[in-house]
Amino acid sequence: MTLLQILTDICSRVGDVYLDRYKARAQDHFLRALVSMIKEGNYTDNDIKGYVKLKTDLTFTTNPLDISALKLLKIDGIMPNPQVPNNFTVYFKDFNDFTLMSQVDELQPLATEVFIYQVGINLYAVYKATGSNFVPATKPLYMKYIEDIDPTTWVDASIMTGTPFWMTRSFIRSGINIATATLLEEVNT
Repeated sequence: MTLLQILTDICSRVGDVYLDRYKARAQDHFLRALVSMIKEGNYTDNDIKGYVKLKTDLTFTTNPLDISALKLLKIDGIMPNPQVPNNFTVYFKDFNDFTLMSQVDELQPLATEVFIYQVGINLYAVYKATGSNFVPATKPLYMKYIEDIDPTTWVDASIMTGTPFWMTRSFIRSGINIATATLLEEVNT
């Protein structure tokens, strides 16, 4: 399924069969639909396999760790390197969880735990100050993430179900339906 086929489908549903009025808006609504579905967790790895990435050398040489070089849309998980023995567990947490943690000793990490949270382009590692099994600079972590969708790489002939995008038809169809609904709402107001 090419991008042009997708945009034709969306535009024809809003009465623009020649794509002369709403093509750019249709692409924008389609992109926002895909990003929303991903951020809301309405996908499987197979749906967007061209955008699922694994960073295998995430090392906290500094805390916070700048991850701006990654084209990051969403972090799916962080774990210790499975190829080496580890005596700690990594938990990816929401920043709001740390509000309570600072006030309640029982919520703070044990020696066998590392809490990671993201603020903007930085990742922070929180671990027991003394006696932690996690040694930041020497323990690379694995991070599974969804790469940001860059529409500047799209052209009408882009095959969205093939290399390098690899999105499933069902995921694309859901994006088309959402994009059509939001574009119709925009057109009718």
